[in-house]
Formats: sequence, structure tokens, C-alpha cells
Amino acid sequence: MFDRVEIKIKAGDGGKGAVSFRREMYVPFGGPDGGDGGKGGDVIIKADKSTDSLRAYPHKTLYRAENGYNGAGKKKYGKDGKDLILAVPAGTMVIANEEEGNEIMLADLDNVGEEILIAAGGKGGWGNVHFKSSINQTPRLAQRGEKGEEKTLRLEMRLIADVGIIGYPNTGKSTLLAAASAAKPKVASYPFTTLEPVLGVVTIGMESLILAEIPGLIEGAHLGKGLGHDFLRHAMRTKILIHMISGTSDTPTEDLIKVNNELAMFDAALAQKPQIVALNKIDLPEVQEKLEIIKSELSAAVIKAHYISASTGKGVSELMSATLEVLKTKADAEKRPEQPGKVFRPQPKEARLKVSREGDTWVIRAPGLDRLIAGSGVTTNELRWQLNRQLEKHGVNSILEKAGVKAGDKVRCGELIWEWDKPGRSVNKIGIFGGTFDPVHLGHLMIAEEAKTSLELNEVLLVPAGQPMSRSNENVTPAKHRLAMLQLAAEGSQYLKVSTAEIERRGPSYTADTIAAIRKKSGRDELYFILGWDRLAQLPDWHEPSKIINLCTLVAVPRPGYAKPSLKALEGVLPGISQKVIFLDKPRVDISATEIRELAAKGESIDHLVPEAVAQYIKKHKLYTTSGG
Repeated sequence: MFDRVEIKIKAGDGGKGAVSFRREMYVPFGGPDGGDGGKGGDVIIKADKSTDSLRAYPHKTLYRAENGYNGAGKKKYGKDGKDLILAVPAGTMVIANEEEGNEIMLADLDNVGEEILIAAGGKGGWGNVHFKSSINQTPRLAQRGEKGEEKTLRLEMRLIADVGIIGYPNTGKSTLLAAASAAKPKVASYPFTTLEPVLGVVTIGMESLILAEIPGLIEGAHLGKGLGHDFLRHAMRTKILIHMISGTSDTPTEDLIKVNNELAMFDAALAQKPQIVALNKIDLPEVQEKLEIIKSELSAAVIKAHYISASTGKGVSELMSATLEVLKTKADAEKRPEQPGKVFRPQPKEARLKVSREGDTWVIRAPGLDRLIAGSGVTTNELRWQLNRQLEKHGVNSILEKAGVKAGDKVRCGELIWEWDKPGRSVNKIGIFGGTFDPVHLGHLMIAEEAKTSLELNEVLLVPAGQPMSRSNENVTPAKHRLAMLQLAAEGSQYLKVSTAEIERRGPSYTADTIAAIRKKSGRDELYFILGWDRLAQLPDWHEPSKIINLCTLVAVPRPGYAKPSLKALEGVLPGISQKVIFLDKPRVDISATEIRELAAKGESIDHLVPEAVAQYIKKHKLYTTSGG
């Protein structure tokens, strides 16, 4: 029998992401360009008219979709694995065997063309291009692809027919099917001639019905005796039944009752289907001799029967006409037992994050993170830093701390092992934004906000200059007013702070001295000096530029009208600067302090250029006018 098989299926694994970099002469590792791995192929089961049985499936232990291909450099993404489509006959039920021993029906594919995605292919792993951030320009991490889903399934075919012919073996069911339709079942005078159900189409005038022979049942069929279970399932889909009994039986009425008992014990709904009883083989002399006795017994049992000879065709057309009438009048009124709908059971979701101790190692299980892989040549310190960045982002470090991890403990996630040290422990990330701020405007605040967000800064220090060296020959608004306007702009902000370091310092205001003073005060804090593209290009002309790049990281923001500086050119003057610059691509703010002063001098509105409180301060103190303070 090939109408009930068990198979194992596995969707394809996702391809591996690549760790790759553009090669640039002036940067040891240019921007990351490792492509993603391809998605693993899905396993799909589809009802197809090209097959009428499940006989193709018991010959293979595992059906597997294609794996996704690995990613490569230059952002070349791996190709997706091909899906595996398993063709089954219409009427196939797909049942999953779960680990707990439970069975779940996933689909009932009762129409040609219906399909179900039975096992999803694993997602492709991310290439290192996804791990780039404003403070990690050269990520050396990528991901392995996800594993494809695996399942053990039972495929169970149930014929879809209007009428099923049931009865004990050798009652003439195959002969009736051959006589009533164009089907050609095997016919012989011994039990279990038919080992698989056979369908035939019966035409009656302008109408037709589908007739299915349900191979012979015996007593105990509901327990699986003989070919019981295999055949009883097929009867479930039929609307009505023709119950064949043989006139040659010593006890035809008793045979009828026993078969009906088997139906009821297998499924109560099956026994309640409308039945048409047909006594066969009335052409045989031995049957003719006792025919009246059989009729009397059936009548006494209140059983109305058709008396036929399937081999000669006698009574067959009348039986089929009666069957069609019952099918039309009774089957429509009968409620077919409701079959379970198409149910999709995704794999149980594991806890997003789980930390456990195995010997002297802390083990992290986290979707996605446990698939991280390190690129070749990555140092232990670099790996630890980059991994900790990812763990901090997903909240894993907090869980580790609650579990009792200590600095120096071994930590494993997937295949990677490193020593734990929480990033940023007792360390703040401080942005330093200096300038004349004459006056502070909305562009300044937008730049501070972008730097804070992109670099995950704890705070941004706004540092107004005392007497800026860049404007040593110009009149600059007194420091008290510029300081007051900055304080108004920062009022209510959780991260903006105003520093008086340069205003309080006597003499010239050099950036190198300011950053050194902040470094001395902040200790281990990470410092990020924010400046425009134009100012970065001029950095070699500043006071002690090498000292600046040694003390902090430079964060360069766009300035309208200025090109992005060439790090290659700057590297020739300031060795090592290419490793200390982070370029931000936004905000692109076209606001000029000079324009604001000119508008204020003319008495025109500047409300759209500066914070409201700053505009009021300028108006109140008549700043930037000939009569201003």
C-alpha cells in the first residue's frame, strides 16, 4: 500500500555572510562590503494531477531542499537555495509528528493545485556590512545562516469520490465498478484482489458521479486487521456508500451487520453515511435457489436491497440510477464531518535570550547572535569589543551581570569564545561641540542631536569660544551673551551641557588645550570632537593637531558648499588620522550665523533660524544692532 507513508523533510540552511572590505591605499580596511548569504530553500507539498499515489516516497529517508549559497565581497549576496516541491495526489492529508508524540494535521490538500509551505528555509546570514556603525567602521563579524526547519511527516491519501463501494472481500466490488464505469480494476475470485482503491466515473444521462471501490474489509478491520485502517480512511471522504453483499455467503445479512459495526468502531460518522445495499451474484444457480430466503431475511431486518449481477450487468443501471437519486437528495442534506482546517504550526518560539553556566564558561543562546562568526585575522581584543557592542545592543550584558558574570570570565556564543568585559563600564561617551556660537542656531542643535544619536553619546558639551583665533580681528559678541543664549538653547535637554572651559581661560582659545582639559577631568571617558567638513580640511593648520587626534575621535558633519575632505590627503600630513575620523552624512543644514546677525540688524524675523528663547533674548538685549549691548 502506498496511500500512507512517513517521511522526513528538511528545508535548506541559509548561506553564510561574508567578512570583506574594500581595499583602499590609504586605509588598511576600507568600508565593509561583505554580502549576505542566500536563503535556504523551502519544502512545499503540493497536490498535483501528475500523480495518483504516494508510491514514490517510501524509497528515500530524507527529502531536503537546497542550501543557500554563501555571500562574498563587493556586496555579492549568495543565491537562494532552490525550493523542494513534493507532489502528492489530491486528497492527501499532511500530518506532523511532534516531539511530544502528538500529531498535528497541517493541511488537507483536497484540490489539485493546493499547496502548503511545510518547512521554511533558514535565513541567510548577514555580511559584515550590516555590523558597521559610526563607532565601528571596520566590523570583522558576520553571521552563519539559520538552519532550515526539519519535520517528520505522515502523508495520508484519502480518495475523493461521491460514492464508495464497501463490503467483505470477494463480494464483487471490482466487477461492479468495471460494469458501471470505464475503470479497469483487477478482478479475480479470491480475497484482497484489490490492494489499492480504484476510481471510476459513472455517466447516467447528462449527469455523472465518481465511484470508488474501497478494498475488502474483514471483522476487526477497525483494529487494523487485514487491510482495515488503510481502506477505512478512504471511505471517510465519500458522501454515500454502496454496501455489497454476496449471495454466495452463508450469512449475507450477518455480513452486512459486521461490516457496519467495523465502520462504526472506526469512526461513528462513517457508519452514519447513507447506504444503498446491493446483493450480488444473483445469476449463480446456488444463489437463485436461496434468493427468496435471503430476501425474507433482509426484509425482516428492515433492509431494502437491490438484487444484481455485476458480472452480467443485470440490475446495475437501476442500482446506479438509485445511487444518483440518493446522492442528490440525501448527500446534500447530510453534513459532512467537519475536517480540521489547514493549520500552520510554526516552531515554538524559544526565549529571546538565555544565559547559562557550563563549567567555567558562560554560554549565551540568542537568536542571531549565536550565529556570529569572526573574520580572519581579527584580534582577541577587537573580537571582544565588537561582540560586546552587539551584546550590549541586545541587552545580553545586563542578563550576564544579573547571572553573576565577572570581568575576565569566559563567555561563549555559538562558536565564538572571549573574555567578558562590559563595554563602557564606568565610561561615558562625551561629544565636544565647540564654536563661536554667535548666535547658537537650530543648525547647531540639529548637528548635536545627530551626533548624539549616531554615536550613542551620553552627553554633548557645547563649548563657546572666548576670543576665537579664527576671528581674532573681528568683533565678537561678548561671551556672557553667547553663553546665556547657549544655556537657553540647552534648557530642558537631557543630554546638552554647556561648558565654560574656554570662556574662563585667559588668552587664546585653542581646541587642543580644551580637549586636554576635558580629558584630564573625564578620565576614561571616550571623547568625540564634532566639527564641520570645512574645519576638518583645515585641521593641519590648527594648533597641535596631532595632539587633538590622539586625545579624541573626530566626528565630521557636512557643511553646505564644502566638499568632503580627502582622508588620503590628510593622512600625508597627519599620520593616523584616517583611523580617527567618523564621517556623518547628515544633517545638511544651510544656516549661517552671519546671515542671522544681518537679519537681526535689519530688524527682520529670525524665529525660523534660532530657538524661540534665543530669538527673544536677542530682541530683548538688542544684539547685532548698532545700539545693542
